[in-house]
Amino acid sequence: SNLYIVNQYCQYVSKNSPLLAAVKLLPLVVSMLIPNVVIAIKSDLISPRKAVVLGFFIMFIGSLISIQLHLITDNLYWKIFFCSQSLIAFGAAIFFPYSLNILIGFAPDEYKGIASGVMQTFGQFGVEVTFSVMTSILGNINELSGKSGSAGIYKTRFQNCTYFTLASSVVGLISTAFFVKEIKPTDDT
Repeated sequence: SNLYIVNQYCQYVSKNSPLLAAVKLLPLVVSMLIPNVVIAIKSDLISPRKAVVLGFFIMFIGSLISIQLHLITDNLYWKIFFCSQSLIAFGAAIFFPYSLNILIGFAPDEYKGIASGVMQTFGQFGVEVTFSVMTSILGNINELSGKSGSAGIYKTRFQNCTYFTLASSVVGLISTAFFVKEIKPTDDT
């Protein structure tokens, strides 16, 4: 949801071109690369359960930063969007590979395909629900474009989107902290 907020806010409130709004998402991409490279080289750095919880905790911190949107008027990108998207992306990059490990890697061999399909289906479902909720909160942005007072309406709607992002990260953090158990690999030899 943070990706959507940053991109759309930059275009509709800050009046950036779509190209510049896309460039402003580069910290998100870079922040995802760093943990993925480290995890690829040294995957046993942290247990899968701890990594999943840590990833959601970092995403939660990034979401806390994003809800400050209404308090900042100058340099909003650098004070809010850069920091929040970097943290959320960094946390997601830690969370995702370890969640794959927990949900698919530890499944019995004969069920790995089913586990993968179920996980990918629910992952895509989550993305679709997120974009549906965000679109519902924002409403028809183009309808307001160019009308007087639209900037204030945009800001309020985007602020409400940040609350949804925070709520999502809280649900993920609580779910992973309390319901994901440490899984010990079995010795098949």
